[in-house]
Amino acid sequence: MPENLRSADRFQPKPVLWLITAVAISLSLFQLYTAGIQPLGLFYQRTAHLGFVLFLAFLIFPVFGQTRKRGVLGWIIDAGFLTAAFLSGFYIIWYLDDIIARAGWWTSTDIMVGIICIIAVLEASRRAVGLGLTIIGAIAILYALAGPRGALPGLGEWMPGVLSHRGASVDRLVGQLYLGQEGIFGLPLGVAATFVFMFVL
Repeated sequence: MPENLRSADRFQPKPVLWLITAVAISLSLFQLYTAGIQPLGLFYQRTAHLGFVLFLAFLIFPVFGQTRKRGVLGWIIDAGFLTAAFLSGFYIIWYLDDIIARAGWWTSTDIMVGIICIIAVLEASRRAVGLGLTIIGAIAILYALAGPRGALPGLGEWMPGVLSHRGASVDRLVGQLYLGQEGIFGLPLGVAATFVFMFVL
C-alpha cells in the first residue's frame, strides 16, 4: 500500500475501512465473474465498473483531504457524492432498455443524472489525481458549450476563428458524455473495466 494511503488510514473510522475492503472485494469478484464466467454487455460492464470505482474513490479520499477527519460537514458532502456514485453507475443498468428505445431522445431525468455523473467524475478525479486534471476537464466542457448555438454564446464570441464552433446545448453535451458511446462510457473506460483491471488485479 502506498505510504500516503497507509498514513491516512488512521483518520478513517474502522467501519469505513471495513466498507472500503468490502466494496473493493465486491468489485474484484464482479470483475472475475464477468471476465471468466458470464461476460456482460458493453454498458452493463462499464457502468457497474464506474459505479464501484466512484464509490471507492469517495470512501478512500475524503472531501477535505486524507490528513484530517471528515467531520459532520465532510460526511454530509461525501454522503451526497456516494449517492451520486451509486446513481451514476446503476441508473443506466436499471433503465437501459428504455434509454435504447428512446434512441437519442433523452428525458430530463437522463440529463439530470448525467450532470450528476459528470460532476461526480470530475470530483473523483480531483480527489484521486489532483486539481489539474479536473481543471482540464472543466475547460473542455466550457469550450464545448461555447458558441453561437451553444449554452454559452457569449463565451463563444471570444474564441478566435480557428477555435470557434457552433457550440452545444447542455442537453446535447450531457447526453453525449453520459449516454453516448464516445463519452464517459467510451473505449478508455471499456479497456480499464476489462483488460487493465484484470491485469492489475
